[in-house]
Amino acid sequence: MAVLDIVPSFRGEILKLCDYNSGKTCQYKSFMEPQYSSPNLPNYRPDGLMICKRGTTYWSAFIEAKSDNNKIRSEQVLEYADLASKLNIDAVISISNEFALNPKELPYTLKGNKRRKREIFHLSWPQIRTCLGIFIGSTNDCNDAELQVLHHALSFMLHDKSGVETYDMMPIEWTKFVQSASTELGFSSSTPGLMEIVHGWQQERRDLCAKLNGIVDGGVELRHPSGARSTPKEITAFDKKLLADSYKLKAGYFLKNSKTRFHVTSDLRACCHRFAIEINTPKGKKAKATINWLCEELSNLNNNNYSIRLNWPGRGEDTTIELANLLKYPDTAFNGQKEAPKTVSIITRDRNVRRFKSRKQFIEDLEKNAINLIKDISSTRILFV
Repeated sequence: MAVLDIVPSFRGEILKLCDYNSGKTCQYKSFMEPQYSSPNLPNYRPDGLMICKRGTTYWSAFIEAKSDNNKIRSEQVLEYADLASKLNIDAVISISNEFALNPKELPYTLKGNKRRKREIFHLSWPQIRTCLGIFIGSTNDCNDAELQVLHHALSFMLHDKSGVETYDMMPIEWTKFVQSASTELGFSSSTPGLMEIVHGWQQERRDLCAKLNGIVDGGVELRHPSGARSTPKEITAFDKKLLADSYKLKAGYFLKNSKTRFHVTSDLRACCHRFAIEINTPKGKKAKATINWLCEELSNLNNNNYSIRLNWPGRGEDTTIELANLLKYPDTAFNGQKEAPKTVSIITRDRNVRRFKSRKQFIEDLEKNAINLIKDISSTRILFV
């Protein structure tokens, strides 16, 4: 609440999630634990109240927030919706660590006739943390003091004692699906539990985005292969089909400051994680000069598990070469090529069947390898061509 008071532009981003466009002229007030003494009103006390005014119109919302493992109680939300109806408050916003695909898809159940009284939205703390990290890295009109507040808020939300939980375990169906992927029977889009796996992956995808924002100066954005304008429903349909058809889960990220793309693929059939970051190469260089530049920039990387993929112009096949071999025999990488590669990707893989099947170790290995790759490449100058 304090951050929203201090930083109007970030407040606008959060309010957009609740279908309210505050704009630059919005007058804003907030109150903690508002109480109403009228005998005609029930004795309910929400955690917060926000009031926005644009011109002669008002928009307001009660806030109910939980941290750690505490879950939102649907009865409490209904009580606040009833109070909001009596006071002409427009919405109730719940906040907890419980995941929701979008603010209108609640992680708890409300009776339909009760919900129609007021708009009900739900934000997860990891979602807010992700929004905060992306906003800090974006081009915004915050002054230095506001940016300092935002950085402190993000540092707090990334701390393990903040009450903001990290997603650390895939759904209970995970092990069964990994085992099924390696058999002839496999699974299909109608297999019970598949949607739980998809929703779990979507939560982990967001959570990893927040963690990458914590180590990358310049902001990290989620980029889904279905397209930037895809609705949550279309994104879920894409993820569901990909998992059912190819037994894969994918995540894409865009590092805004360096304008590079980072791809993560988890293959249930192979029990393998694959990480690839597409890097930019200097303009105006031919194939040999580009390879020499690449070798110079990557010469200090100590990870022998990295490989380099070169996507050449025309119809020629891509070249994939282990980093150690590239550094030792650079001429073999551009054999027969004169023009610079269209794209260059740095790739690493992690395969441990036992750990991949584990609901918790799957997440641990995914995040460790993703973060280590970004840290390693960030330690070079290669992202800032």
